Amino acid sequence: MQISQKKWTQNTGWQSLTNNTDTADLVLVFGDRKTVSNKKMFKEIKNLYKGADVVIGSSAGNIVEEQVFDEGLCLTAIKFESSSVRCAVRHIGKTDDLYLVTEELAQEVDKEGLKHVMVFSEGLQVNGTSLVHGLRQNLPKDIAVTGGLMGDGADFKETVVGLNEAPETGNIVIVGFYGEKLSVGHGSLGGWDSFGPERLITKSKNNVLYELDGKPALDIYKDYLGEKAKDLPGSGLLFPLSLRIKQKKEKSKLSEHCLP
Repeated sequence: MQISQKKWTQNTGWQSLTNNTDTADLVLVFGDRKTVSNKKMFKEIKNLYKGADVVIGSSAGNIVEEQVFDEGLCLTAIKFESSSVRCAVRHIGKTDDLYLVTEELAQEVDKEGLKHVMVFSEGLQVNGTSLVHGLRQNLPKDIAVTGGLMGDGADFKETVVGLNEAPETGNIVIVGFYGEKLSVGHGSLGGWDSFGPERLITKSKNNVLYELDGKPALDIYKDYLGEKAKDLPGSGLLFPLSLRIKQKKEKSKLSEHCLP
């Protein structure tokens, strides 16, 4: 497998970060919503990697090597030696049934030889927990699902994602990976420390939190944020909430945190 990475900013244009390859099977592109929505920019990427499946979406920040930047593009082109991918996209409206959409996406993925699935989804109107649940229900039990919801910096106005076309709001893209020699690993790492008393969740629905210790959760959250509360929802990116997994015969508890 060969991997080529590039970075694009308004000031520098395209910069190659690794050995360049002119061919690819899969290209992943992430960046700020304004830049990734530029149809001219997408056409340039598509012409650069003819024949490749191009997944492109908006983010809340891009990580390149040891750097984090908010504007511009981060591109990763992958060329497989003996593996392959199969991609599909579906549009979901505000009134559409998410489970039915995930079922349709899962049907687009050939189950024979499937090793892994990645999903890149509209980030504001799609419930991530329900999205993963729907995919898991319609895929083989031994297949892991990774990926994420698209971001919009700190604006929370619109997210976009696309497959082989300029990205649009409301899309969900799925990528199936195949190959006997393919080995996939995944992980997650956070950089926050917890503080404050542990509180009891007294009202919630699915992954939506309403009350802590019988009080409106948003009011408690705003008390901790202080002056930064006026910048919600953007400031919430810097101060997430820590959830302790429910134990047997014990309700889930949550403690406010987190300073990076």
